[in-house]
Amino acid sequence: MTSLTCREVSEFLMEYVGDSLPEDIHSHFESHVDACDNCRTFLLQYRETIAAGRLACCDDAAPVDCPEDLVRAVMAALRSTDTESKA
Repeated sequence: MTSLTCREVSEFLMEYVGDSLPEDIHSHFESHVDACDNCRTFLLQYRETIAAGRLACCDDAAPVDCPEDLVRAVMAALRSTDTESKA
């Protein structure tokens, strides 16, 4: 395989961060990121975004004992609001 382009690196980003990038591509990915400031910055920002998303979700998690009827009602209200905003 030849070296990767910036576009190819961006396409493989999710697999790389998730440790599911095929081995034959992995070393080419890392070689490109090591040599490319833009892709290195993009990878760092991608990881920071994932971490921020995980933190945001943890704070808003419903309690384990939250009634299922309440969850359904909230979800229906959100869908209704989303539908109205698109109209």
